[in-house]
Amino acid sequence: MKGSSYKFGSTYVGSKQPSPTEAYPVMIGEMSNEGNLQAQFIHQCTSRFKAKCIAQTQGSKLQSVQIGGDVVFKDSTISFVCADPDLLNGSGMLILHYLQGITPKLAIGSELLYQRGAARQQAIVTVAGRYKTDTWQAAGTLAMGGIHASFYRKANENVQVGVELEASLKNKESVTTFAYQMDLPKMNLMFKGMLTSEWTIGSSLEKRLQPLPITLNLTGTYNIKKDKVAVGIGAMLG
Repeated sequence: MKGSSYKFGSTYVGSKQPSPTEAYPVMIGEMSNEGNLQAQFIHQCTSRFKAKCIAQTQGSKLQSVQIGGDVVFKDSTISFVCADPDLLNGSGMLILHYLQGITPKLAIGSELLYQRGAARQQAIVTVAGRYKTDTWQAAGTLAMGGIHASFYRKANENVQVGVELEASLKNKESVTTFAYQMDLPKMNLMFKGMLTSEWTIGSSLEKRLQPLPITLNLTGTYNIKKDKVAVGIGAMLG
C-alpha cells in the first residue's frame, strides 16, 4: 500500500531491581519498514548514577546519538545530555540540569543548554520549580523563549489526571493538553487518553494477556482540524 509505514519494536528488561517498580538494564529498539532504527539503552550503574544512550539511524548512516546520565544525591539531582558530539568539527549540544530540594515538597532548579555549530554558538538558561504532595504535583519552567507549566493529580488508586501548558513567547503560540490514566487491575487493563487545544484526540489501551507474559497495546489519534487519523497495535513480551 503506497504511503503506508510499519514498525517493529522489541524491549528487553534485565533482572537488576533497585526498587519494586524498576528493573535494569532496559533496551528498547524500533525499526521501520524503510530500515530506520531507533535504539535506547538505560542502566542503573550504581545506586546514585543512571546512564542513558539513544541512537537513531537512517538506512546505514548514523543520524543522531545522545549520551547522558543522572546523578542523584540526598536532596539534589544533576543530569546531563550530550547530543550529536563531533570532536573533529567542534560541534554538538550539551544540556545540564540541576534540581535542588528546598523542603520535602518544594524543589527548584535550572537548565543550561549550550549548542555549538560551524557558524555560531549559543547558550540558553532556564529556571524551574516543582511542588509535590502525596496526591498532586505542580511544576513550571521559564526561559527566554517560552513558558511550560504542568499539573498532575492522583484522583484515587486507579485514576490519574493531568494538564500541561506550553507557550512560545517568540511565536505567541500556546498548546494545552489534558490527559488521564485509568487502571482496572481486576481486568488487567489500562486506559490512557488525551485532548489538546489543537483538537487532537488520542487514546491507548493496554491489556495483559494472563497467564501469558504478553501485553497487548492499541493506540489511536485523530486530529479534527486536519481530519487525520493514526492507529497502531503492538505487543510486549515479558
